[in-house]
Amino acid sequence: MMQFCKVALIASFLALGACGESKVTAIDGTSPSTAKASITQIKMSLKGAERDTFEADLIRIQKQYKNPAEFAKALDGKDVAGVHEVGKGSWKYLLDKSRAVQTADIEKSRDEAKEKVDYLLKNDPRGEQAPLYGVLKPRLDMYEAKLAEMKGLSDEEFVKKYDLDF
Repeated sequence: MMQFCKVALIASFLALGACGESKVTAIDGTSPSTAKASITQIKMSLKGAERDTFEADLIRIQKQYKNPAEFAKALDGKDVAGVHEVGKGSWKYLLDKSRAVQTADIEKSRDEAKEKVDYLLKNDPRGEQAPLYGVLKPRLDMYEAKLAEMKGLSDEEFVKKYDLDF
């Protein structure tokens, strides 16, 4: 009986030891469920900063690929380094998308201001001396300056200026 207990105890220690280390090194993206399972296994094998980076990359990728099947497909066959590369690509995708949205918003406001200034100059005989011109022209100039500034920002400066987190 004592011999059986020792064997059972040794077997349980070996089983517990095997649970701690994941053998999965690449994501199986054949379906969303297999991707989720392999991601979980890989996460369990990572520690500290490496795990944090892996999780941050996954969040960026999920922001780009909102459909679970597309997300799984984008990660299929990727190891930790591969996920990081996809994550960098997603960061750039999200940055470019954000920059395009910000630019479009400012361009729209600029165009509206320009339309008002042009209308005023065409229809008010006082032209630049009209009181409303003194309100509208500085607004138009401000939008022009914002666009010029935005175009001159590096990616990192843009992220910081607009307080983006992706």
